[in-house]
Amino acid sequence: MASPRLACVYAQERIFGHGVSLPDCCLILRAAVNGSFDPWKDEDVEDAVYMLKKRIETWEPTFRSEDERMDAAVKELVLATIEYVEGRKQWV
Repeated sequence: MASPRLACVYAQERIFGHGVSLPDCCLILRAAVNGSFDPWKDEDVEDAVYMLKKRIETWEPTFRSEDERMDAAVKELVLATIEYVEGRKQWV
């Protein structure tokens, strides 16, 4: 059975496609709900938000000190995306 983190990665690939980075997922999702990208079905938005929340729950800090700022920035982008999308209740 896959670990919870690996399950999140598989869900990310299912929702966004293979090879799409986590920061790109955030930008794509934001664009899908603010009208600057083709709109998504409500279920797809919900799946993407759920996947982002699970990524946060299973977040593993970097083990290299030189990557800490970047890691923190990506985590903040994910949190900001969740907050943004959930704040735009037009898709619900």
